[in-house]
Amino acid sequence: MNYGVSLFFQNQSVMKKIYALFFSLLFITIWTNGVYAQCSNVPCQIPSPSVDATQACILPDPAALDCYFGATTPDAPISLPPSWCTSVENNHFFAFTADAPTATFDICTYGCATGSGIQAAVLSTADCIDFQFVSPCLGNIASGGCQTLTASNLTVGEVYYLMIDGNAGAQCDYSINGVNPTINGPTAPVCLPSSQLSTYTTNTISTWTINPPTAGNIQGNNVASSVDILWAEPGPAEVCAQSTLCPNAPNLCLPINIGEDVTSTEMVDVCQGRTVECAGRVFSSGGTFPVVLNSFLGCDSVVNCIVRVIPTVMSTVNVNMCQGGSVMCAGEEFFNPGTFPVTLSAFQGCDSIVKC
Repeated sequence: MNYGVSLFFQNQSVMKKIYALFFSLLFITIWTNGVYAQCSNVPCQIPSPSVDATQACILPDPAALDCYFGATTPDAPISLPPSWCTSVENNHFFAFTADAPTATFDICTYGCATGSGIQAAVLSTADCIDFQFVSPCLGNIASGGCQTLTASNLTVGEVYYLMIDGNAGAQCDYSINGVNPTINGPTAPVCLPSSQLSTYTTNTISTWTINPPTAGNIQGNNVASSVDILWAEPGPAEVCAQSTLCPNAPNLCLPINIGEDVTSTEMVDVCQGRTVECAGRVFSSGGTFPVVLNSFLGCDSVVNCIVRVIPTVMSTVNVNMCQGGSVMCAGEEFFNPGTFPVTLSAFQGCDSIVKC
């Protein structure tokens, strides 16, 4: 009886050791295969960001993030790294499997509804609670700018997390390994007819369009890194470029204000010996004088001032006066003999001189 009891307890001890060994091997197997109890092990082919790292599906490699275009949101953080470039306000995560010791991401910010830029870093974690940096923390990728993020010393086959955060909670559009066209060219003044032809360039091969189409005409091929546009009508317009490298790239537009050079004629009269104003300038002699002014959108407004001189009218009136009497001449009364000039207002207020 005592022998049976002893054997029973010995068997129980052996079984406990076997179970302990089994679960230890199972934990090691799970750990070495990069599947963690508190992190997602759901694979995906299309990037799907998550504010909770435990819910971020795992992309097969960093290249799966190529040509990703997204935006930060006002969602509150759930998973947090131990430190950050500044403060974490509205972060989200992409999980990917390393296929090389380094991974490089070109991250661009191309528009912010609020704030001025985004922050980014690559992190490693075993449980989606404790995070370690495997890249620098890019503190401010400003709107209209791009920065390269490089993660180093990666273990091939392990899962890493790219975290994006709005700088001070900024809500911005951004891209990962996607080329956003940066449109360079004149915006104002574009004036007709003096500057009908304008050249616009981008940093990548793009498809060009004009909105509205009647505003101008693209000269030659509209798929290029540079185009010439012949403007056709004044008013607001847009020059738009869409990168051909990424099929889902945004169509980015540059607003254009097209003005018009205006020419007009103004005729003015000036009395001889006096001055007259035309288009803000003062004239004292006759002739045609072009005056250039700044008009709408900074375009030229040319006023051709035609100045006509009205000469002074001279006349002589002889009158006889009895000695000791008086006589009227040109509306004035005279009591003595002699020659007296009388100035009168004649045509358009100019002088008329009568010599009495």
